[in-house]
Amino acid sequence: MYDRETVNELNALSKEIFGSTSKWKKMVEKGVPELKEESTKKLTVKDGKQETETVKTPVFHTGKDGNCEMHQYYLHRYTIPEVREFMLTAKERQEQVRAMIKKIEEQQRAQAAAKQTVQEQATGSSV
Repeated sequence: MYDRETVNELNALSKEIFGSTSKWKKMVEKGVPELKEESTKKLTVKDGKQETETVKTPVFHTGKDGNCEMHQYYLHRYTIPEVREFMLTAKERQEQVRAMIKKIEEQQRAQAAAKQTVQEQATGSSV
């Protein structure tokens, strides 16, 4: 069905991103439920000027009584190129988030060290 190189590449990406080598197969074979959205125009006023922008809003399913509204979903079955692109994008986002977390942790360590140094100086000078 799929060539061995593609399967190995997607298995490795899936293992790295999702923690399971079979997740990409499920995305292709079984599909993934995704929120159904429609494009609507939103009117905004900026600096006294009216501007319209296109935004995506969820589509609701209204029940028989007219009161119950639920989000509509559709089943998206990914193709192999779509799965590869999705996983590469997810990998890139994960790397960005990890880098950001690492940067924040380093800043917190530096602040804690500076705070501790200030406290040591304050307690050392009063003794």
